[in-house]
Amino acid sequence: MNKIILTSLLLLQTLIADKIDDYNQGVYAYSDKNYIEAAYWYKKAAVQGEAFAQTNLAVMYYLGQGIKQDYKEALYWYENAANQGNPTAQLNLGYMYKNAIGTQQDYQKALYWFEKAALWGDAYAQYHVGQIYYLGEGIEVNYSLAMSWYEKAAIQGDRDAQYALAYMYENAKGVAQDYTKAFYWYKKSALQGDVNAQLSTGYMYENAQGIAQNYHEAFNWYEKAAKQGNLLAQYNLANLYYNALGTPQNYEKALYWYEQAALQGDVNAQVNLAYMYDSAKGTAQDYKKAFMWYEKAAKEGNATAQQNLAIMYYFAQGVEQNYEKALYWYEKAALQDKAIAQNNLAELYYNALGTPQDFGKAKYWYKKAAHHKIANAEYKLGEIYYKGQDTIVDYQNALLYYEQAANEGVVHAQYKTAQMYLKGLGTAQDYKKAFDYFEKAALQNDINAQVNLGYLYYNGKGVAQNYESAYYWYKKAANEKSQEAQLALANLYYDGLGVSQDYHQALLWYEKAASEKNLKAQLNLAYMYYDGMGIDQDYKKALYWYEQAALQNSKIAQLNLGYMYYVGNGTLQDYKNAFSWYEKAALQDEVSAQYSLGYMYEFGQGVDYDYDKAVYWYEKAALAGNIEAKSKLDKLLKRKKDKPKT
Repeated sequence: MNKIILTSLLLLQTLIADKIDDYNQGVYAYSDKNYIEAAYWYKKAAVQGEAFAQTNLAVMYYLGQGIKQDYKEALYWYENAANQGNPTAQLNLGYMYKNAIGTQQDYQKALYWFEKAALWGDAYAQYHVGQIYYLGEGIEVNYSLAMSWYEKAAIQGDRDAQYALAYMYENAKGVAQDYTKAFYWYKKSALQGDVNAQLSTGYMYENAQGIAQNYHEAFNWYEKAAKQGNLLAQYNLANLYYNALGTPQNYEKALYWYEQAALQGDVNAQVNLAYMYDSAKGTAQDYKKAFMWYEKAAKEGNATAQQNLAIMYYFAQGVEQNYEKALYWYEKAALQDKAIAQNNLAELYYNALGTPQDFGKAKYWYKKAAHHKIANAEYKLGEIYYKGQDTIVDYQNALLYYEQAANEGVVHAQYKTAQMYLKGLGTAQDYKKAFDYFEKAALQNDINAQVNLGYLYYNGKGVAQNYESAYYWYKKAANEKSQEAQLALANLYYDGLGVSQDYHQALLWYEKAASEKNLKAQLNLAYMYYDGMGIDQDYKKALYWYEQAALQNSKIAQLNLGYMYYVGNGTLQDYKNAFSWYEKAALQDEVSAQYSLGYMYEFGQGVDYDYDKAVYWYEKAALAGNIEAKSKLDKLLKRKKDKPKT
């Protein structure tokens, strides 16, 4: 019995020596990159049960080194070694079960073998145990156990575990949120080159999370990650270059990094890159490239890109003008609640561009934009309600939206709001509010508002009467060629109100307005020349301006023009022309012209004598209260009555 045991012991020692020797032969061959020979010796030792040889043989089957790649064989030999307690085999076996390599996926077996290796202190195995608990792969999610295993691996310097642990602290997964600890572990991982950790470290520096804000450090970490191809880091780095944060402003480098991220499909980078080409930042303006990048981002659903793409179609920037496509992309962006797109979409419907005119749809989208305080939308809603477009005229709602836009600084809305308060439309008449809004618009150089402000000062409505202020505002508008203001300014010079009386200045401003066919200015100019008010009397010029006013159908001008032809003032006496102008005025119920027409028919001046027509016109004038006409009528009628019968 003792001999047998001894013999057995001697045989066991020989076998152990042989398999170790075989294993060592494999190691030597492998180190010399003689993989075929290494595989031979490893297999020889593995068959004898040498765990390290089994593990190394599994690796060679896995990688196809010196032997045909065979995942099932790799799994087989890993399992043999793992069952003997080899931590490397246990780790790799867990990896194969987790990722379904050479076997069906089995998270429970993966966890079993990862835990075996983890208990040996293998950091990578500890990380994978943490991952399975974190993700709940084959088991329930358990953040507490995940954190425990991540921490073990992180302390050993595993960068993936450090990143995962930091993420849990940052996002309060199984632990109270702690930016300081998150930053600590992100930076540990980042220092080992983990690209995501570098990104996160940069982000925390940029946003003062767990560390004092430091744009320069953020820049450094973003740059490290960007150079490793991380698209978010590339995008953030571009932002820092663009906004001069942590580095001097450099649009060219911003453009470069936006493009790197854009080429990887980052939509925000595509939008910003398009904007830089659109606005010539860091590059020559290039609408075609801007259009290309906006289109890429727009097709990915980015609302800003959709909005800007529509603008480019609308204005023919980098593409042929196409209102239909502008409408299409505005609607896409509008449905994502982009206020400018909502306003511009409404404009297309309002103005029938790329679509039939539709005030209902215009109103719908203007209201959406108005909700975002887009002033143009508020103003246009005021217009729709004021004009009764797609609705009955509604002054109350018109005033509501006009006033909203007015308070946003829209000058036309300020003017319209003032007009409604002045006239009492949609509200009680309120001269004070009218004055306030006219003043707002006037200060923005709205000429009509300046005229109305002058009017309110002149008449003391909504403000104390002040001729000097009236003069000031009329003068501003007059200098901008407002006929109404020129007329009012001339009147102030004529009457000496708010300014020293000056007939020559009055004449000057009347002439400016009259030259633009302002009827009242033409009449006043004619009066001044006719009467020689502060200037030399000049019947010819009076005649000229009366004629200009008469051609605008002024019955007063027609009357006076008739008189000047009748008596020969500024022209040769001309009864026919006198008659013609008197007739025009008479037909507009000008009483003196009716009398004069009767007179000319009675005496055959410029027209054949006509008793009946003389009676007709005298009668019309008499009925309107003209005493001379009544007297003439009575005499004519009496003459006819007293005329002897033949």
